[in-house]
Amino acid sequence: MAARIISKVFPVVVTEEELEPGDHVYTYRRYGVYTHHGIYIGEGTVIHFTRTGVDATCLDCFRREGEKLHSLRSYAYGRSLLRFMFTKRGTCTTLPDTRLPQEVVNTARELHERGGFGEYDLLNNNCEHFATFCRTGVRESTQTAWISSCERKIEKAKAWALKLLRELSSSDPKIRGELSMGIESKSSIAEQA
Repeated sequence: MAARIISKVFPVVVTEEELEPGDHVYTYRRYGVYTHHGIYIGEGTVIHFTRTGVDATCLDCFRREGEKLHSLRSYAYGRSLLRFMFTKRGTCTTLPDTRLPQEVVNTARELHERGGFGEYDLLNNNCEHFATFCRTGVRESTQTAWISSCERKIEKAKAWALKLLRELSSSDPKIRGELSMGIESKSSIAEQA
């Protein structure tokens, strides 16, 4: 019973023999700090997205980090929110698996052949976004979603604060003077440095 529960919560290691074309696979990198994702297209080949673009590579090349050959794992789709919350990010999603395996392979091949999935961005357009897109049509990275969400909230808060300061400065001459003095003092500090 405990083994069954553990296998449902923790990621499943897979062998090459167990893989099917269209599978979303990943390996841990940097001592398990993050995961690297790709789509298995058959015949020992994975298509994945890196800083250099969309690449097709052998399974062992995909698994390799320096001299270390990492185990290959299967990414899980359609996790319940509760199970998702107790699983390490970058290993599963609540998104349903909506495409047939051949559609997944075709999407990965098409993105590889036309040479792109956009510009690589660690937070907003990475290998997990690529593999999830191939499987579902939705760009999602569970391992970076929280950081991206915080980044967007900080940008909204900054925009709100600047708007408030502009409104205050336009209606109150005293505040306008203090704001301009603050800007001038920052400018002089920057010039001195």
